[in-house]
Amino acid sequence: METSDTGEIKVLNITIAKWSPDRDSYISGNAVYLYGGFLGYCSDAFTYNISGFTIDIYILEDWTVDVLFNRTPRRVKTVAGETVTLVCPLVLLGGRLVIELEDMPENLTINVWLDDYRDRKVELRLYERWHLKNGSVQRGAYPPLKGIRTLSIEQVRNIIEKHGLFNIEDQKR
Repeated sequence: METSDTGEIKVLNITIAKWSPDRDSYISGNAVYLYGGFLGYCSDAFTYNISGFTIDIYILEDWTVDVLFNRTPRRVKTVAGETVTLVCPLVLLGGRLVIELEDMPENLTINVWLDDYRDRKVELRLYERWHLKNGSVQRGAYPPLKGIRTLSIEQVRNIIEKHGLFNIEDQKR
């Protein structure tokens, strides 16, 4: 895997979407994952905690995006481009989706659409995680997490605007 010595910032944009009852519109919250040249040494993970279930999103060393619902071992695999859409009714939240990428694009968007979102609070937790010694990640055997931070959507927006990357607005369609 190539690393960057320039501290270049790439963006992973993750959207948690709320469907309207008529399915004609949704309101989304946005979270952005910023990283520089440290990916040769460690990787990060997102955890969304929504009223009793979690969505964990890992960026693995081989440029695999590993999405884990409720941290259970059941998996589905798909190959994705720069935009990935996950439609997740609650009955599917006991599984894992692995998205394999040829390379990490400059901007990767993952849309997580929940059938039964309602007004649940969404938290973004950023975990910094070291890779296993041999450079590969064993499924279900993640290394210890460190540097745990909890960011609200508004805090993430403030970080992005402070760095002048782009402004995030709620999407209403």
